[in-house]
Parts: sequence; structure tokens; C-alpha cells
Amino acid sequence: MFDKSKYYGEIWLPENENTKHFCVLEFIDGEVYLETNLASKNSEYKRDLLYGAFNGLGFMTFINNSIKSSSSGLIFHRKYNPEYTFASSNHIINPLTLRIKEFKIDNDALNNWIRSFHLFNYDDNNIEKADDVNHKIKIVEKSIQVEIIKTTNYASDLSSFNFINLGFISFVSESKLTILECIELYRTFQKFLLFYYGKSSHFKSILIKCLSCGNWFSLYFNDSLTHDDTMSFTSLAYEDVKDDLDKILNIWFTNEDIRFCADIIIENLLSKKVSHSRRFTNSLATLEAYNKRFGIKYSKPTLERYFLEHKGILLNIMNIEDADLDNYIKKIIRSRDFFVHGNKNQTDYFTEFELLYISFLIDYIVCIELSKQIGFSQKIINDILMKAKSVFLDMQSVNKMLSNCILKN
Repeated sequence: MFDKSKYYGEIWLPENENTKHFCVLEFIDGEVYLETNLASKNSEYKRDLLYGAFNGLGFMTFINNSIKSSSSGLIFHRKYNPEYTFASSNHIINPLTLRIKEFKIDNDALNNWIRSFHLFNYDDNNIEKADDVNHKIKIVEKSIQVEIIKTTNYASDLSSFNFINLGFISFVSESKLTILECIELYRTFQKFLLFYYGKSSHFKSILIKCLSCGNWFSLYFNDSLTHDDTMSFTSLAYEDVKDDLDKILNIWFTNEDIRFCADIIIENLLSKKVSHSRRFTNSLATLEAYNKRFGIKYSKPTLERYFLEHKGILLNIMNIEDADLDNYIKKIIRSRDFFVHGNKNQTDYFTEFELLYISFLIDYIVCIELSKQIGFSQKIINDILMKAKSVFLDMQSVNKMLSNCILKN
């Protein structure tokens, strides 16, 4: 939506559209700011709704406008920070009555997830363009159609000719949706991409089809559910899952228990400054959530019982003897008691460094079990299992060596 960092226009209150105020719209670090003299003499913390018109953008709607700064003197000055911004070249968008049946999102992460390449054939002296992807999936229970698209555009001038790959996901609903329901559908797919591919970029655009005039308008918000660097948790490409994707996404979009468990792991994956002990306790919460929803129902459930339900996966990832597993689980429980319950009497517990890889271990256990529930093929399950072993054994060994410091000896 924003090709520049600054735009000029006017804004006004919905109840007073005849009184317009000059405004400068600035786009800074993914946030929209409005600097204007539209202000009330009364104390307020935010404006729910503002309308506007800006050169280069069109008719604008701003929602949940928190007030970042305010001053008075010869003139009022106020700086607003809207949470959601709509732009239309045709008319003002009223978010309170807005209903939607079709929208699409441009996200660069789809270009990387769908790994197709254009090649130059030197023998024939021509370019072999990769086939477009148009994968339509009907989410039956939600009465929506999801379409995953990868296509190519091009740009040329006197000095160059460039292919530009474009990745979209579009949604078409049989029933009318609110704007928040549309955003939630997109975020549900984003979480799938983060969980199984490890990346979701900030969208380039969200385009929504107006039911009244048939034209498209834009939505912008600062999307926090992004990770531009590909995480190495599972790293499944589109080619790996495309044959089962219809079944997989139908379960992902409709099974809230699966998404609830995955959400905690996604929080771990996106957290940058969380301590290893906090990450460990998050992972324990994921394991408990999974077992309570999908595991054996115990009259007296314990963490030890929960771990032993996944004994086969534990032994496979950790590469330890069956006889050593009980002591290892008991040490995990002692570590839980120390870091969660503050039991200072515990002396034999894992270090912060070890807790990081136990956290990975637990996350992989839940990921593998969720993947079975969703219906991934045994080949994909085995691939995730091999990835888990590589992280727990190989990566832990290397990082343990790298973390050694002579000052600690």
C-alpha cells in the first residue's frame, strides 16, 4: 500500500465530515502515523475511527487510532497511530458495516516455499519459465476456498529484463465475513507456514473485493506474526506436502485443539529474548496440552506418564538405552520443580544450556504427534524425526563445544 514514507491529505471525524483537517501520513518501521491538528479539548487516549483522503493513496479509513503525542498552544497538534488502515480509490470504507467474501494476500514467503526456478537454456538460447502454481483447496467445514498461487510477472527497460516471482494466497467464502474473521483466516495459514516451513514474511498487500461496487481496496496493519529468516524446525517445502495438502489444510483450519498445541511451539519459535528455562516451561505446557487433548485419559495424570506415552519417539531422538530413560525423565521433572515451583531443595537438575535442547526435544515430540493427527505421510514423519535427532544430538554437541569458556574452568 505504501510506496513512499510520507503522504499529504486531510482527515475528518465520521460525525463531522464537513470539517476537514490537514494531515501528514508517515510510514515508519511498519507503523502508520498521522500528524494533524484534529484534536479534542477533552482528554482522550484514542479515536476509534477516522476518515481521510490522501494524494497517492485515495480514500482512507483509520481504525483504533491510539494517541502517541498531543500538544496545544497557538494550534492543536496530535499524532495518531492507527491499528488498521484501509485505502480505496473509489469510496470511503465503513468498517462497521463491511462484509467480505473474497480477499487475497501477497506474501514473499510463498515464493520460497514453492521452490520453482526459471532456467536459461544455452543450447536453444531461450528462457524456460517454470510452470505457475494454482492449487485450489476447499475447506469444507468453513465453506471457503483457499487458493495458493505462484506466478511470474516481468519488468524490462533498455538495460535489463527481469522475471519477478509473485506468491499469493486467496480466500473465497460462501458466506459474508467480517474483517477480523478474514484476518484470522490468513493468520491460520501463516501459522501453518511458520510451523511446517519456518518462515512467513510481512505481506506486501492485502486486497479485498468490495461487495457493493466490485472493485478492490487495500488493508494494512503491522503484522507481528512474521519471521523473515527461515527457521530450521521442520523446513518442509511445498513439494514435500502438496499431494496431501488438501487433507492437511482441512484438518489444520478446522481442528482448534491441534492449532492450540502448535501455537505454543510457534511462540517458542518466534521468541528472541526468552530465557532457556522459560522456553522449557512453555514446551512442557505444550506436552501437557497435547496429552490432555489427544492422549490417554488418566484419573491421576502426571508429567512422567505423559512422557512415557511418547517413549518410542524419545528413545529414537535421544539415542539412549531404555534403562536410562526413567532417570532422564525424573531429572526433567526435578528441573520443572526447580524452575516452575521454585523448589530450592532440588539440586540435581539440568543447566540452562541443557534445558534449551530438552525444550527442542519436547517441541519435536509434540510436532511429530500433531503431524500424525493431521495425516502427514510416514515419509514426512520420518523426515521430521531425522531433523529432531540432528538438532538434539548433533547441534547440541557442537554448540556445547562452542559455548565452553576458559573463564568457567
